[in-house]
Amino acid sequence: MSKATLPRCKTQRCRSIARIQDLCPRHAMREADKLARQVVMDRDVNCRATGEHLGSLQWAHVHSRSYKAIRHDARNAVVLCAGHHTYFTHHPLEWEQWCRDNEIDWDGLRIEAIERGPYFSLPDVLEQLRGGAPSPNTTEDREEG
Repeated sequence: MSKATLPRCKTQRCRSIARIQDLCPRHAMREADKLARQVVMDRDVNCRATGEHLGSLQWAHVHSRSYKAIRHDARNAVVLCAGHHTYFTHHPLEWEQWCRDNEIDWDGLRIEAIERGPYFSLPDVLEQLRGGAPSPNTTEDREEG
């Protein structure tokens, strides 16, 4: 197949080859981010640190977004106001303690990020987020063993 006949990313003005559901890898990641962010924003509604809606609300990750295996996992994110997001970004020990105090599975997410890291599948993540199918990454959907 020549390069001229390969499908292009459906994002306007993008000339990259579509490799993931009509999107190039960069735009597929952006789409997954957008969808996962909306799930968390719908769930939390207000800043989890204060319980109020003060200023702009942001999608904050428990563990860094660089851990692709848990990047789009709703358990790895909370809604914070811009002030708390900035504060916790610059105070990682306080962030860890806040997460533990608020019953976020800090250690479980960390282990999952390490163990599942090589098995991250962006097409699977997009399919779950778009299809409305229950994500295997949510605590409600897991079988208790």
